[in-house]
Amino acid sequence: MEMVRVETETERPATAPAEEHRDLRTVFPSLAAQEVEAIKSAAPSAMNFVSEKELEELKAKGGLRPEDGTISVDKSLAEVLAEAKAKKEEAFQEGWRTMKQGKNKPLDEDEIEFLDQVEDEKIKLDRALKANESAEIDSFRLAVAQQAQTVVVRPQASGLLSGHKATAASGSLFAPKAKPKKA
Repeated sequence: MEMVRVETETERPATAPAEEHRDLRTVFPSLAAQEVEAIKSAAPSAMNFVSEKELEELKAKGGLRPEDGTISVDKSLAEVLAEAKAKKEEAFQEGWRTMKQGKNKPLDEDEIEFLDQVEDEKIKLDRALKANESAEIDSFRLAVAQQAQTVVVRPQASGLLSGHKATAASGSLFAPKAKPKKA
């Protein structure tokens, strides 16, 4: 699907005359309206006044927090960081303990030994299959070489007897004898 740009009345081509001054509202009217709404909505909260009722609601919703002034900070930054690190370490250890259960647990020595034996047997079987295949290929090549050396000639119109064997050493495998030339 091809995209097509449709110009609105507020949009003008980039080749507008230089004397026309364009501002944000004329170029992007929807963005300008959003910016104005954002400024209007931020103005009352910029003073950060909170009534007692709103403060109680905040405490009920989010609990006591030092950021909003509902509780005082009694601990140093180092203590807070050490507690956070301890919580993180405890969460990691709990995850590690649950990982060691069920299908994700590490293998025992007996299981590792068994898997090593299975792998060794598989390697031995593969080697035996390769050796057997090599022996069969060698015997096939030998049979082909022997067959190439001894060829059985079938009777043809040339008058050869059936069962006559011609060898590669005799020099005439299927070739008719040459006739003597007359002088």
